[in-house]
Amino acid sequence: PARVLLSGAPHIPGSSVIEKRKYFMDNLDHIRQVLLTEPRGYPCQNLNILVPATCPEADIGYIIAEQNAIYPLFSGHNTICVATAVLETGLVPIQEPETRLKLEAPGGIIDITAKCCNGRVMEVAMTAMPSFVAKKDVVLNVPTVGKVVVDIA
Repeated sequence: PARVLLSGAPHIPGSSVIEKRKYFMDNLDHIRQVLLTEPRGYPCQNLNILVPATCPEADIGYIIAEQNAIYPLFSGHNTICVATAVLETGLVPIQEPETRLKLEAPGGIIDITAKCCNGRVMEVAMTAMPSFVAKKDVVLNVPTVGKVVVDIA
């Protein structure tokens, strides 16, 4: 489960969402603690803080905060929550039957396609930022299976 902080956060300086993430981690972690720990939260709770996008092509930016002061660069689950929240609250207007938008996570731009009906988000599909490949065509010898070829990202 994820919470989306739509408003009320203090100004978070930074020329990129990753810089805003760093500032939040260093100076505003108490907000994460208040919203994610008991009695207001619980161990599986996540928080997404909306921030102005810093890339011109993005509609809105967000910082992801999780338990134990973890601030991921990207999360598919949190991205779906943010897309749904910004559309259903009207921060980004819904275009039925399909709305396209771009979200800016600390890790980069995510293209979103949301199927919408009667002002509600029914499905969210995304194309995330590129990953990197550390090694390709690594052969693993898996007991009871044999040789398996994998790529490591």
